[in-house]
Amino acid sequence: MKQEFSAAIQPAYDLWNSLRADRPYPKFSDLEPETLGKLAEHAILLTVLANDDDQEPDFLFLAVGSHLAERFGPGLYRSRVSQLDDLVLRKTLLTRYRKVFASGEPVYGKGDRELDKLPYSYEALTMPLGNAETGQVTHLLGVAIYYTLQQYRALFGKDRVGENETLAPQ
Repeated sequence: MKQEFSAAIQPAYDLWNSLRADRPYPKFSDLEPETLGKLAEHAILLTVLANDDDQEPDFLFLAVGSHLAERFGPGLYRSRVSQLDDLVLRKTLLTRYRKVFASGEPVYGKGDRELDKLPYSYEALTMPLGNAETGQVTHLLGVAIYYTLQQYRALFGKDRVGENETLAPQ
């Protein structure tokens, strides 16, 4: 199934896809922060904290774009996802990030969220980075864009209801 991205998210996938070339995913070192351009405001970069004892991995925020820091506060930077105070956000992110880590494929999702007692819809794309030769995902690059209900209706012609996670096209 081919996944359709909005015009806001598509450039993130196109960049990731161009960096990976003929590999399953690009290396962390392939990513230059300036190549994100305006997407950097909506981007996060995480490192995978894999466990040797077969426990599921955790993730550490290495960089948080200004728009996401405004939405969630500056406390994300250098935080572990498993230690986020917001239980719904923690569960959503751990599920999404572990899916990307396990599959080595991007995951796209849309959903609704209340922030500061206001309704928002969002779309997010999380993409793996790592050593494709060894099959090891070492980092994740995510782009998340939040919309007011009016912005979402204008862009997509409908309201969003609930979470809808799908694997992105390869």
